[in-house]
Amino acid sequence: MKRRAVIAATLLLIPVLAWRIAEACAPVFAVAVFHYKRHPDLPRSKFIDGNLGVIQPTWARSYLVLSYRHLAGIGLDGAERDQARDYYKDRDTQWWDRIGTDWVARWRTARARVPGISHPPIPLTTEGKFAFDEKTNSFVLNCAEDAYRNAVYTLEDRSRRFGISSAAVREWTSGQNAVFVNCSEPGKAIPSPVAAGLPQIIQADRAYQIAAAHFYSGNSAEARRRFAEIAGDSTSPWATISNYLVLRTSVRTGEAGPTLPAAAKAILADPKLASIHSITANLLDRHGVVQDDLEYFHRLGRLLSRRAQGNGLRDALWNYNQLYDHFIAGADPNPAYEGDRTDKPADPAPFADNELSTWIFHLQGSMPASGRIALERWRRTRSLPWLIAALTHANAATASSSGLLEAARAVPPSSPAYFTAVYHYNRLLVESKDKSAARENIDRILGSANLDRSSASRFRDLRLVASPNLSDFLRFAVRRPLLITDTEDSAEVPQRNDWYQEVVRRFSATEPRLTDDAASLINHQVSQRLLTEAALDSTLPPPIQREFLMTALTRAALLDIEAVGIAKALAAVDPKLAPLTKPYIEATTADDRRFAAAFFLLHQPEANPFVGAGISRDTPPGRIDSYRDNWWCPLDNFPNTKPPGYWMERFEEVRSPTPIPAPAFLSAKDLAETADEHRRLAGKPSSIDFLGGIVLAYAASHPNDSRLAEALHLTVRGARVSCSGKDSWKTTRAAFRLLHARFPKSEWARKTETWWRDY
Repeated sequence: MKRRAVIAATLLLIPVLAWRIAEACAPVFAVAVFHYKRHPDLPRSKFIDGNLGVIQPTWARSYLVLSYRHLAGIGLDGAERDQARDYYKDRDTQWWDRIGTDWVARWRTARARVPGISHPPIPLTTEGKFAFDEKTNSFVLNCAEDAYRNAVYTLEDRSRRFGISSAAVREWTSGQNAVFVNCSEPGKAIPSPVAAGLPQIIQADRAYQIAAAHFYSGNSAEARRRFAEIAGDSTSPWATISNYLVLRTSVRTGEAGPTLPAAAKAILADPKLASIHSITANLLDRHGVVQDDLEYFHRLGRLLSRRAQGNGLRDALWNYNQLYDHFIAGADPNPAYEGDRTDKPADPAPFADNELSTWIFHLQGSMPASGRIALERWRRTRSLPWLIAALTHANAATASSSGLLEAARAVPPSSPAYFTAVYHYNRLLVESKDKSAARENIDRILGSANLDRSSASRFRDLRLVASPNLSDFLRFAVRRPLLITDTEDSAEVPQRNDWYQEVVRRFSATEPRLTDDAASLINHQVSQRLLTEAALDSTLPPPIQREFLMTALTRAALLDIEAVGIAKALAAVDPKLAPLTKPYIEATTADDRRFAAAFFLLHQPEANPFVGAGISRDTPPGRIDSYRDNWWCPLDNFPNTKPPGYWMERFEEVRSPTPIPAPAFLSAKDLAETADEHRRLAGKPSSIDFLGGIVLAYAASHPNDSRLAEALHLTVRGARVSCSGKDSWKTTRAAFRLLHARFPKSEWARKTETWWRDY
């Protein structure tokens, strides 16, 4: 039974939780993120610069586009990097790491460094960017930030050429000031031609500035005429962009009409105009000439695979990703939300026209064919992008026979593919049982100064599996998360809402926590004996040791194993538990021990035969969780019964084609011991059936025990707030009737006014 689904469906809306429901419209729980699945490490500046870390197929596709460019040797020049940073600013993700640029502010800072000239005031109402439109009686954006970015680039270049104090730079800056006056006050300032003695490039700049001033003033005919003249002047540095501006001027005034597609396609067909292809293609999209157009999607894929896209990379990324989402729709193997996924297989046809789209499709592909295609493409091309795609899908058997291992090992540290290749190389070593070699490699890699935190966490997960002994395993099992967030946060970033702020206050990201892989390995592959050994390890942080001890005692009770040492350690770690553990420690018979264990566990709603990853439970130990995250569900399919924290899985992670291998320190005898325990645990009932059954049996043989009334009360209460089986009502009813028949005047009977059959 899925505990959180039951919890959400049967939730009692009590007032103390009203703020939580109102904030998210559904139960929201805290999550510890140890490595990012949706994006590279923050801040993203290093990623944009080419330090890709370990590339994940679950990343948002914009990151895969940039990864492909770096892997394919295309890279990003300075202008393209600015475009990429501004793309993430457009997506309202700039605040994650503040990598976008405020180009208006940067322009004002840059021009302020030019001495000897005065600058026009900036109107507060329009911020210098908006003009008043009399037709709509409103302010409209007249000068987009690309204009300011272009001005910054040009001023920096001219300052390098002539010196920031030169007459040429002063003249250029005065002219650009005049251009931008027209952004908010059209027609107020048209720059004059410059003196003949100034450098030729400044003369060309002034011709462009005059045309731009007419454009922002609304003098479209004059602007178009001047841009056309500049486009025909092969000596002007503005000739290429002016071809685009002739078209844009016509579009802005509505004069392009049916000629727009043909004019745009003429630009797109000219290889000499490659640097304006992206913005020209975007113009077609912006004005509805193309819409959900497959040919346009292919064109964008080809453009994003080319150099010199500094004028339009930002817009191309937007439109490409939107069209990719459109064509893959519900067949997306990597949706932002699992609820968006359908069982329909993805059709590769729309993505087969260009290499970039094909690579992303098969890198993310969850079908076996994607792995085969990636391997075949790598064998044919020997390219880095296809090596990474093939490695992502590879298992130990296919990697050793295909040459992938040797190719991964040969990738040099200077390559943008290095950390991804070396991660998969060591993953495959671990899966092929060569864990000692992987251990040495990973220890060396973890010392790399260029390794980002999220990628390092992935390497630590591999190192966890390569651990030669239990103490080494525990050293890598616990680490500080990168982020504390909530289950609504599919983007894995800090949130601004009140609920997130409450999460931050309650759960510190500086506190070490048990990782996801460590919890999975402990729950599925570690025996009670080794779990006890781990729980008694005093090097564990106290909260984690307490949970380990509680888990070990719970499993011991389920397996009917004596665990006095665990009980003593629990009392030492948490002295408040001493009065409850004392009867267990002092029990002299098996019946006494079983009842003492049940009595203790009924007081601890966090008790569970599983350890939880990260923030395994929102509610502090010893307290009832209002969302019924208390005790355990029926163990009908142990160990595959979902452990604590499973409801926090926001989307599937393509980690590897195989399950997590057993840690190196586990012998065949250890694994056999664990498998035998799992057989004994399989089919065990829910917590209340199990613990209540012990209480009822003990009540029959020890009718005068002073703890019985409280134990019966706790059984009835526990059934109401936990995950129960279909027949748990029988246990509840029996406990209720016995409590009121044998202890009718007790405080516990007064606190237990009814019992519930349906939950």
